[in-house]
Amino acid sequence: MRKLIPVSLAAAVVTALVSGCTYTSSQMIAPHKYKAVSSGSIANSKEQHLKNIRDEAQEVCGDSNYTLEGSKDDAYLRYTPTMVGPTPVTELELIFECH
Repeated sequence: MRKLIPVSLAAAVVTALVSGCTYTSSQMIAPHKYKAVSSGSIANSKEQHLKNIRDEAQEVCGDSNYTLEGSKDDAYLRYTPTMVGPTPVTELELIFECH
C-alpha cells in the first residue's frame, strides 16, 4: 500500500521552503571580532541579509560601536539538500568588530 503525503503537509513544506525566513548567527574569531552569517530562502534580498547582520552586530556589541568588513554585495546562492530535493538558499557573510 502506497502512502500519500497529505495536501496540507505538502503545502506547509512548500511554504516553508519559499518563505522569507532567515537565520543569522555570529562566531567570535578574535577578541572583539566576529564572523556573522545570514542565510535564508531565495525570497530574501541582500538588503535583508545586511539588516540581519547589522542587527546581530548591534546585539553582540551592545552600546559599543561596530564596523563591518567585507563586501556587502557578496550575497550568494547555494543549494541545500532537503527531503524534497536541492533547495536554493541565499547567504551573506561579513566580519564585524566591536569598538
